[in-house]
Amino acid sequence: MMTTADEHLLSALWQLDGFMTVLRWPVTVEGNYSDIDVIGVRADGVVRFAECKATDGPRTVYVVKDSWASNFVEEWLEEWQESLGNIRRVWSKEECPKWLPALEKVKEFSFWFCANLWFPDDESRKNAEKNFTDYVRKMAPAEIQQRSSGKIISIRDVLIEVVRGVRQEIVDQEYGGRFGDPILDIVRELVRYSSPKAVDGGFGVSKVISEETEKKIREVLWGRNGILSS
Repeated sequence: MMTTADEHLLSALWQLDGFMTVLRWPVTVEGNYSDIDVIGVRADGVVRFAECKATDGPRTVYVVKDSWASNFVEEWLEEWQESLGNIRRVWSKEECPKWLPALEKVKEFSFWFCANLWFPDDESRKNAEKNFTDYVRKMAPAEIQQRSSGKIISIRDVLIEVVRGVRQEIVDQEYGGRFGDPILDIVRELVRYSSPKAVDGGFGVSKVISEETEKKIREVLWGRNGILSS
């Protein structure tokens, strides 16, 4: 079963938060099967599920506002809302994996929806997440409904938070080892060159490496002139 980059990114972000993660966990649906894109379980009883979607062209970003925000599930999520039926299915007696905490031991549950979307303002985000949270609670087992919530996040913000988290671990907390996750270790190399400690280069070389790295990243993402093409 093929996994996607956005699923791996979200998994990496959750790992930084102390979660054990599983990708594409299968769930039986009336003789067929579905799956949960990402499941995260933490030792303190916090559980997360996620559905990840990146649709249409590689440059497409959907702007979520107005009725798309206030009626997010019905007007924007549409057929993808069916994925939330897997919350109850995976906790059923026939489906529940041994590593998933029993409902009475779940301290907090959240369902994340990650997609190529963007909110133009905080109000739009709040409206969409309120609508989404109401639906998550409706679909969650009764035992955890009041401890459940929904979160909507863009793929861009997942990537940014992964970079932020790795940088904090390495630069602020001075974590020295590798993470053992390909996504986190790729970002680790970017952090190496953005915040280097140059050896045998002389005074000021670390700053030169950092500035050169910033320049190269800007060039490859925005073009040599820093102008976004249409």
